[in-house]
Amino acid sequence: MPTARSQFDLDVWEEADEPYRVTEGAKLLHGKSSRLFAGGDIDGRGHTEMIMAQTTEEKSATYVGIEYFEGTVHGKKGSFVLSHSSSQDRGELSSRYFVVPGSATGELKGMRGTATITITPEKEHFFELEYELPA
Repeated sequence: MPTARSQFDLDVWEEADEPYRVTEGAKLLHGKSSRLFAGGDIDGRGHTEMIMAQTTEEKSATYVGIEYFEGTVHGKKGSFVLSHSSSQDRGELSSRYFVVPGSATGELKGMRGTATITITPEKEHFFELEYELPA
């Protein structure tokens, strides 16, 4: 399977001013983010809508999100939707990303794949997409 890598900047991170539910252990809220992929095998922009749970335990939270990406992967132009699931347990990050089957368009049509994100101690963000396209 080909692997595409890129650095990205998270240029928008918005959380709702008010949670839609507050419990003893967590507050639940909506959020949005946008990131710009550049430098590497992926160029484009992703827009994400999220539902988040911020817990009362320090450095622990989770979110699920749907991201619409438009741009190029290894020079092939198109778009696709990524499903996100990410948790932080006392600072330990765990994430899962996959291309929503049937969502890809253009030269990326039929794409299937999974992705990982790495954040360095210097707060640099790296994205790695392992994918396949139909022959």
